[in-house]
Amino acid sequence: MKIQERIVSGTVLHKLPAEALDIIATYTDNAGLASMRATSRELHDGSAFEFFRRYTSLEVWVEGIQSDRVSGPYLAVGTKSPDVLMAQDMTRSLLFSKSFATLSMSPQNEKTLRKRVSKRIASILIGSLHQDNFMFSQTSYLSSSTGSDGTPLVLKRISALVPQTFRIRKIFLVDLDVNGDDLIKLLETHQRNLQEVKLRKVVLTKVSECIPALSRTEAQSIWLEDIKVSDGAGILQDLTPQSPATLDLLRRLRERNPDWRLKGCKVLKNALIFLRTRVRI
Repeated sequence: MKIQERIVSGTVLHKLPAEALDIIATYTDNAGLASMRATSRELHDGSAFEFFRRYTSLEVWVEGIQSDRVSGPYLAVGTKSPDVLMAQDMTRSLLFSKSFATLSMSPQNEKTLRKRVSKRIASILIGSLHQDNFMFSQTSYLSSSTGSDGTPLVLKRISALVPQTFRIRKIFLVDLDVNGDDLIKLLETHQRNLQEVKLRKVVLTKVSECIPALSRTEAQSIWLEDIKVSDGAGILQDLTPQSPATLDLLRRLRERNPDWRLKGCKVLKNALIFLRTRVRI
């Protein structure tokens, strides 16, 4: 009997321990995984880890803001998941106590999701998302009465997420002072899941040490814009296309994958032009 037939029948697999079911689910295609979850409670529970590993992802935005009401980092977490309640739990695990939520969905999903998420829990947004998809987003503002920067706390929370369970696909850090050690820890923890990393208007320390960690991620899109490099003593320099750190990052990315594409990042594109010009000279 083929393994997929066993999954459908449930005559054998439901007797296996949960650890064995988890291994089987890992090597099962999407149709087989769906069959496992629909066959019995034992198979449903035994395949849960692989199911959410495969279909759940997080997108994290951290942005510094200054206003009359709020001063500090703004943290938004968007979760894509087959289960809206699971998405809600995942975002809550990262966010701070005071937050507000929105649920973006396609018109096809509106009726079903409105039954599961009341307007009291989240604002409903109807968009042009894929028929079988939705995005549950929660946002919180972290301000300190002492005026201290809360960015390290936010980044440490992100780094503490278990990458096998919380698949962070995108990280956006905007208008922040970022300690290089915190960024390195975050990148190293989630390097296998990251697809896009964007740093914009960031003051960064230990940039030469951050570059190897950034180049080791699986991200196919790396965006650097208006980056200031701090030497730790308050002296800032622009990260330009000709900066040693920029050229080192470009070299590492091209060594990792010769076909790696520069998607929209002017700093890296100009660095590549600079290198080609220098070679011709």
